[in-house]
Amino acid sequence: MATLEKQQLSIPLFVASAENDTVVDNQAQLALVHRQSNAILQTFANAKHELLFEQDTIRKAVLSRFYQFCDSLT
Repeated sequence: MATLEKQQLSIPLFVASAENDTVVDNQAQLALVHRQSNAILQTFANAKHELLFEQDTIRKAVLSRFYQFCDSLT
């Protein structure tokens, strides 16, 4: 089975990245997005790993950007 690292995805990909994440390697996220032809990486400043459990301003920004991405697909 191929890993995501080696696959070319056929669907649009939105990656929400927390600037201050100590769980996920942000450079690995960036590398994944660069390998994909239809991917977007959005980094959220001053955010930690759990983007949807962040301060209201960060959570709202994450959801807003995700909804924009979804709207762009239709």
